[in-house]
Amino acid sequence: MKKAIWVAAFTWAAAQQAQAQTLPIAAAVLDGYAGKNLAVLTTPPPKMLVYTTAQASGGMVAAIPGLGVLGAAIVGGIAGAATSGSHGKSEVISKTRFADPAVGIANAVTAAIKSHMDVQLVPAAAKPGEDGINAVLAAAPGADWTLEVKTHSWSMVYFPTDWSHYRISYRSNLRVLDVATKRVLAESVCQVTQGEKRRPSLDQLAAKDAVLLHYYYQQAQFDCANQFATKVFGLATLPYPADALTDYRDNLNADDETAMPDLPKAGQDDYKAWLAMNGPKAFAVGDTIKWGRGTGMKPSDPAAPIDVAMRALYWCKSSYKQNCKLYAVNGKVVEGTDYAERMQALFERGSTAPKAPAQEATGTADTPPAQPANLTPTGFAKVTEFDLVPYLSDKGRAAYKAWLDKPGPKAFSISPAGYYAESVGTKPAEASMPSDPAERSLLYCNKYSPTPCKLYAVNGDVVFALEW
Repeated sequence: MKKAIWVAAFTWAAAQQAQAQTLPIAAAVLDGYAGKNLAVLTTPPPKMLVYTTAQASGGMVAAIPGLGVLGAAIVGGIAGAATSGSHGKSEVISKTRFADPAVGIANAVTAAIKSHMDVQLVPAAAKPGEDGINAVLAAAPGADWTLEVKTHSWSMVYFPTDWSHYRISYRSNLRVLDVATKRVLAESVCQVTQGEKRRPSLDQLAAKDAVLLHYYYQQAQFDCANQFATKVFGLATLPYPADALTDYRDNLNADDETAMPDLPKAGQDDYKAWLAMNGPKAFAVGDTIKWGRGTGMKPSDPAAPIDVAMRALYWCKSSYKQNCKLYAVNGKVVEGTDYAERMQALFERGSTAPKAPAQEATGTADTPPAQPANLTPTGFAKVTEFDLVPYLSDKGRAAYKAWLDKPGPKAFSISPAGYYAESVGTKPAEASMPSDPAERSLLYCNKYSPTPCKLYAVNGDVVFALEW
């Protein structure tokens, strides 16, 4: 049964990727409708497809009724079977109000057209019950031309090779008609698939009143509106909405109730134990149900990396011989972030021991070091992400967090031994120390650290590059 359902789901997903050719409207034709009456319509969307692994086991597909006319939203309901493990989460989604993205798409494209030329909007007399040309035109009396947007499909389906995580898909159609001639002036299809890079779990999709699912469909709405405006009408790229939702996982704490990784009970118990440990610490998960963690500043294995993020990947991969990804570092979930990808890439091409840092300070209190050679931002992490600063204990990260609030110019240095030093301002308390905070920070750090220090941050930029 599972195999048959898997094939059906995969076939359906493949079919959803089919793209229709875009028929754009010529600029001269579009301008010819300036000042004329335009009716904007949306047709009723289909039910949202929600396909969980529990429903796959039972051979059932759940469907959430969609949403209606401009500005309207209705509560959906799931019409499928689910086991107790996922039923509650599916029920949360089924009771959540989702706005039909087609409504937002139509509004955004219409606003872009109005900013390009004078348009007289006329209200639609009714919502067309079908998408035939005659039905659409009958719903738009008094219009010279119509703009119709329809949600063709929207879905939440588990990955065929990863049943714990879900792909979010959305497809919409746009069509522009001339009322007098019943001619199709333009049409296009937009297909958006999300969740590939940072795969969400059912828990994450259902958490916080399904805000993550709201976020995904809002992103699809913007992407399709922008595609239609630029590719069909030849208009400028749409501005990104200032009030757009964000992915709550960008700021998800490792101890949040929705942060538990998809692991068997033993793995989740180990994650809970890891949460209670002091930093520095990191947690990695494998392709299947394996995991690894790195804690403390001194690895038990001399061959293991000093940095805990690298060490978590090292233990995960060396223990289970599979691909592993960084999940959390100190108090922050980093799964699927650019930081995690950079660390993964660094681990894959890494060496066996830390290399000598390029920013090592060689001066003394009486002989200041030369200006560090490289103060270029590296993009290792955002300067405000204190959980991602390597090597530091909880006390060290607290010191860095406090340093963030201090005025510039300023600098912060770290060493693989866990030592750190900060400098603020250009007037040192000791006359023999350099006035440049970057030089001074390195000098103080190297004065006490048994291993060479590197600059981590200067003012508002991270200038650190991890090597191992």
